[in-house]
Amino acid sequence: CSCAVPAEVGRALRFLRGESWAFSAMRLTLLVAVATQALDANPITKVVSLIREMKTELEHDGEQEQNVYDKYACWCEKTSASKAKAIDDAKELVDSLADKVRESKGLAASLAGKLATVHASLAQAIEDQETATKAREAEREAFAKEDEKLADAIDQVTKAGGELDSPGAKAKLLAITSKLQAISRSPRLSALQTLEASAPLAVKQAKGIVADMKETFEGNRAANQKVEAEKVRLYKELMLAKGKEIDQARKLVREYEEEVADARQTAARTVESREDTLEQIAADEKFFTDTVASCKEKASDHTSR
Repeated sequence: CSCAVPAEVGRALRFLRGESWAFSAMRLTLLVAVATQALDANPITKVVSLIREMKTELEHDGEQEQNVYDKYACWCEKTSASKAKAIDDAKELVDSLADKVRESKGLAASLAGKLATVHASLAQAIEDQETATKAREAEREAFAKEDEKLADAIDQVTKAGGELDSPGAKAKLLAITSKLQAISRSPRLSALQTLEASAPLAVKQAKGIVADMKETFEGNRAANQKVEAEKVRLYKELMLAKGKEIDQARKLVREYEEEVADARQTAARTVESREDTLEQIAADEKFFTDTVASCKEKASDHTSR
């Protein structure tokens, strides 16, 4: 059979349609009480049962909504805290990267200075080698000329001595002394030419002069050869030392060039990493701000319901 709903209950149901679940649940409690009183006089049990079921469903929906909100609030708290820590850590990283950039650039500049010094030392060592080689070549040429000259003089005085020992030396004396004067300006030779070719001591004196000249030339030549040998030894030592210096300098150049390149690459990579981190911070800060605002809005909505 059909049952009429009491006017009080009907008005209450129509009013509940625009209420939040929490407020509706409170009103339903009151409605159940009103309906119960009304039904004491008019037994419409189905209406009371329906209202009680609606109250139960509203309370269940409210619990579910509260659980969802609690999870969302927990997410807001954890996410905002995690993102805030990530931003702080990233800012510390930015400062650290800035220090590393300055350190890398400073190291690169220092190494570049050392590299320039080594380049200068290398250039100087090579120049020293070239200068020493040119000087040695000039000395060698001068020695060769002088040695050849002395060797020729020794040969001539040797031949002159042989002619003085041969028969007819007296007749050849003037010619012999003239030849000797071409290689020596000895006053003794000039005095010898003033003597008569037939003078008893002329040939003997000429032999003594020739012997002295030969001894002098041979001594000078030996002394020159000794000096030349010493110069050759010193030149070889210098070239060996400069060679080692050049090899070491070239090795340092390679090492410093690699270190300078590494330091500059490190600085460049660090600058890039710092810029990337700054971009990430900006994105994280926007996310953090948006998340906090959204969470506050939902919290306000939840409180007002």
